[in-house]
Amino acid sequence: MLISMIEQCQQEVDALHLFFENWFNAKISDDNNSFSRFSDVLGDKFRIIPPSAKMSPKDQLLNGLKSAYGAWKDKEPPLKIFIKNFEGQMIGQGICLVTYEEWQGPSENDAQKRRSSALFKSKEGNPNGVEWLHVHETWIDG
Repeated sequence: MLISMIEQCQQEVDALHLFFENWFNAKISDDNNSFSRFSDVLGDKFRIIPPSAKMSPKDQLLNGLKSAYGAWKDKEPPLKIFIKNFEGQMIGQGICLVTYEEWQGPSENDAQKRRSSALFKSKEGNPNGVEWLHVHETWIDG
């Protein structure tokens, strides 16, 4: 059964945020093979605009995330990432724009929340058949 690109993007958002949760909680190995799950799915010119509005190019983001390995490992209860309210739309041949909410915390009731927009393009060979091109995040509720 073939799935739509929007479904591929949703699977990628879910899978990559599970990687982040496992990376920050030190539940996977701190090695290049594990880290490649993140680094290999970003486009060459990938950029992220976090809630601080300080745009980060790919290399800066990779360096920052690499050094954040295990940042949550001593948190009790452990922190989790919940993806909510995913929506997607095709905006061109092999180009998809998605929005979703990312909630980070020990539970859904006690989480920091951000709304994200992400731009993807089709990329054969990537885990979910898509490549991240751009992400823009804003805080929800401050």
